[in-house]
Amino acid sequence: MKYLSIICLCFNCLFISAQKYVDAGFTLGLSTHGSDSNSWARHGQGFLENTKLAYGGHITLGISKNVGLKLQYRGTELEGDDMNLEDKSEWGPQLFIRDFAYRSALHEFGALVEYVLFKKEINLSEGAQFTPRVFPFINGGIALAIINDDENLRDWGNPPEFRMNDVLLDQAEGSVGGKQFPFGLGLRLELSPYAYTDLFYNFRLPVSDYLDGISESANPEKNDAYQIFGINVGLRFDILSGDRDGDGIADSKDECPDVPGSKLLFGCPDFDEDGIMDAYDNCPQIAGPAKTFGCPDKDEDGIPDHKDNCPTQKGPIDNGGCPKL
Repeated sequence: MKYLSIICLCFNCLFISAQKYVDAGFTLGLSTHGSDSNSWARHGQGFLENTKLAYGGHITLGISKNVGLKLQYRGTELEGDDMNLEDKSEWGPQLFIRDFAYRSALHEFGALVEYVLFKKEINLSEGAQFTPRVFPFINGGIALAIINDDENLRDWGNPPEFRMNDVLLDQAEGSVGGKQFPFGLGLRLELSPYAYTDLFYNFRLPVSDYLDGISESANPEKNDAYQIFGINVGLRFDILSGDRDGDGIADSKDECPDVPGSKLLFGCPDFDEDGIMDAYDNCPQIAGPAKTFGCPDKDEDGIPDHKDNCPTQKGPIDNGGCPKL
């Protein structure tokens, strides 16, 4: 469980700083595995001959438009039966006599870094038109795999006498998942600013020979591995950045992200509420029109009161704001 604790601790720290966007989704697909019995790429079987349903979910915390930190779960089954290999020319007859069989539930909890290539910022300004696009992506990280054997389907068959001690060693060890290193790639279709779907393929580095609970009694020189491929559907709950000043305007759209402000002024403050942001208001404490840069002009002659010698009477600027007699 220490790997799962490390994964959770890392994401707890990253969650504080990584809030460019947050999305969640679910996965549906197929899995295949390579092990000591009845597996793809060994024993004469093809890639899709021993597939199992795969499913899962994820939460992604974005730190930029291209990079996300993904916390994911994947579930599937690992199953093999030497009896299914009778017609395979490579090792088929020997494995048929050995007659090993197993089925195990696999649960994987992982933390991955995902990079979406060529992706641009999503424009959510009023009147902006969204265009669906496809982007390739790659990801990789670390995971903890937990494997639960179905004892009713575990069969050690008829191993030769000289293998009995090896069988006892394997029985004592059992199926072991442990740390895994998932890597993958895929294509992402952005359906809208708030939804997307992926077509993906993920593989795991072969770091253990006990995914199927069989090693010493079969082929201890080659480790086991599994892969998952399918579709993923995601929904973004917040496609914008955080809100440091707490004014309800996301930092990515806030022109004054460290000072609370008005939505009408793109997040910038307007103390006197005259519609002119304080940074461009020559009189930020007193309301005034835009033509006098936010300063009051009682007589509306275009000269702000503090520069008008006759602030209650209209007059030209060349006469100090006073009427000519």
